[in-house]
Amino acid sequence: MAAMRTPARWTLLLALAALPAASPVKVGTISFEVLVRKADAIVVGTVERVAVAGETRGARLRVEETLAGDSVKALAFVACGTWTCDITTAETGERVLLFLRRPSAEKEEPGRTGPGSLADRAALAEDLQAGSLHFVCHSGRGRMPVHATETGVHVQAYGDNEELREGWPDSCTTCTWRHDKPLPDVLASIRSILAKPAEPAGR
Repeated sequence: MAAMRTPARWTLLLALAALPAASPVKVGTISFEVLVRKADAIVVGTVERVAVAGETRGARLRVEETLAGDSVKALAFVACGTWTCDITTAETGERVLLFLRRPSAEKEEPGRTGPGSLADRAALAEDLQAGSLHFVCHSGRGRMPVHATETGVHVQAYGDNEELREGWPDSCTTCTWRHDKPLPDVLASIRSILAKPAEPAGR
């Protein structure tokens, strides 16, 4: 086949350049109420240990308070990202407020490998002495570190949570994300949301 003429080649290149770029994958904004209602478990506790199996990190949490879900003394969760925008992590000794979800049975892929795989989680569940591992809600945004400040105990919130961003002071100099609020206020908000019936879908 004859080589493409130069004008035609430039026309093709210009047409390709004019195509819209692929939209980057990102985590959508979520309100605090939706985050609360989507969680299967909401707990406050301290990370006792972090372990690794295959390509997956897991953490064991000593639970001090349960706001939603089964009341347990300890639980385990996946402590690493499982896709590009997942910021899940954990540090031994840190105190956290966690919004957790159970693995979705219909989405399990028994043969899949990599972070968060079924085989890795099974090994971690045995190592961390947990029945199963939860996932942190909203790709890690449901992990909120708790720490003491000069004005009391505060919880850090990730900025992607729209309702948390609105009205939260940026005065805490030790916060990585800077969005912080007194822990008792956050817990009271959670209890208030859980105490009222959810609005019907579509409203």
